Amino acid sequence: LFIIPAIIFAVWFAFVGYSVVLDKQRGFSALRFSKQLVSGYWWKVFARLVVGFLVNGLISFVLALVPILGNLFSQIFSFTFTTSFGLLLYLDLKRVKGM
Repeated sequence: LFIIPAIIFAVWFAFVGYSVVLDKQRGFSALRFSKQLVSGYWWKVFARLVVGFLVNGLISFVLALVPILGNLFSQIFSFTFTTSFGLLLYLDLKRVKGM
């Protein structure tokens, strides 16, 4: 029952961390700013997040199959990929929206 609203809120607020760190937003203003960035582009952002999630999961899974250091490489890749992917998506949305 709460899965659909959870997905909607997750996409709206996917960029809160970036707005706090890069734009010095705080509290509700960071939430509002993230939602403003996504408004009008919700489906595009959702699709990109799903594709990024799938790519990350697939590559992390393959890396985890490597013996000994595979799990470490998988975690390092996963952190680096999700952080940089989110950052690029955030900066692109800011550029497109002129914010």
